[in-house]
Amino acid sequence: WAARAPLYELNPSTLEPFSDPLAFRANKLQNMLNVPKQWTLKGFDVIRYEDLSAKLLEEMVQKFSDLLGMKPMCETIPNVTLTSRKSINKDYEEWITQNADWKTEGMAGYRPRTTSKIASKTNNEDN
Repeated sequence: WAARAPLYELNPSTLEPFSDPLAFRANKLQNMLNVPKQWTLKGFDVIRYEDLSAKLLEEMVQKFSDLLGMKPMCETIPNVTLTSRKSINKDYEEWITQNADWKTEGMAGYRPRTTSKIASKTNNEDN
């Protein structure tokens, strides 16, 4: 049955499973960043989930209201931070730093969290 072979996790170029979750993530980010090339848009912006806050949501609602010429029909919650930085295992952090596609991650506003030798090596490989 279809749930045993989910198609959404296959690489669209090869129709094979992605080699690892970071390859899957890079493909998803590249797809998102290519939206303006695939659609005729009046604007496009990348908002990272961890940057969401009530203030940002309120500003977004107001911008959409202004663009659409409508009054907002929803209320935002004041003084709420929707996310916070999580503490992760050091080995996992180093694996991500070594294996992430930092060129693609950078286009979406991400940088390595660590200032370790691994981060320096990873960033120098792109130059």
